[in-house]
Amino acid sequence: MSTAHYLHHLANQPRQYSDADEKRFAEATEKLKDSRMDFWTNEGTNKNTDLIWEFFQKNRNLPVTIENIYRAVEQRKADFVWLSQAQVEYSKLAVQDLARASNIENWLASQGTLVNTGDGFFLNAAELLLELQGHDITPLTIQAAIGRIGAPSSRFDTRRRHQLHYVPLPRRVDPRQQPVDQNHKPGHFIDGANKSAADYAREREEALAKNRASQQPERMSVIESRARAEAESLRGNSHAQDAQLGRIFVNKPGGEIDWPATLSARRQMQARFSSRSVG
Repeated sequence: MSTAHYLHHLANQPRQYSDADEKRFAEATEKLKDSRMDFWTNEGTNKNTDLIWEFFQKNRNLPVTIENIYRAVEQRKADFVWLSQAQVEYSKLAVQDLARASNIENWLASQGTLVNTGDGFFLNAAELLLELQGHDITPLTIQAAIGRIGAPSSRFDTRRRHQLHYVPLPRRVDPRQQPVDQNHKPGHFIDGANKSAADYAREREEALAKNRASQQPERMSVIESRARAEAESLRGNSHAQDAQLGRIFVNKPGGEIDWPATLSARRQMQARFSSRSVG
């Protein structure tokens, strides 16, 4: 094999990393998480990790250092996945108990009073998770938590609460303030002038229902991503048990993997493994 062919062959081989390299990657990951890089969701972690490894694959002679990892990020900063500060703060809470976080997310997705999209969604979910620490998460306990958060603070409060973000009520326009239509004919009522409070309420609920339907895939993507990441990280007491866990999947009616249900099934299997080893 010629030198040129050997170098070409070597460049196409995956770069091997030492334990020290892996330690630098882990250390840099924690620092980048503090800078809001997405190492919380499965999709973000995979994309960002691949970009960093791609840099070191192309620059095989560069040692793996914190500085060089930052250099990899700076070269293609726009290609990495980043989170808002609200997403980061919520993720720090959610990762402590994904099942409880999923219950909060599902409840927020099912209602139309609290904001359930964008940063407002993450701020509300974080505040409810904090308020419900030590409590079961049910529709009743959530409503009670909302009441406590909205109540005036007192000297007996054990934590500082942040107000929840509510969906703005539709602004009702006084027909008398409408601009005069020069083409308006006598006897023709102004649109909306004879709407009742029930009509406005019905229209508001219809609009919120459409909004919830359009945002549902985005929220479910967050839930599915976290559930998948935890499900794939579960381990047994041996390689055989690891493989058995990895073969457990629960599918939705359409055949797609239901990751929250899969996570639950794998946890049950992992618990059985643990009970056998104790016995």
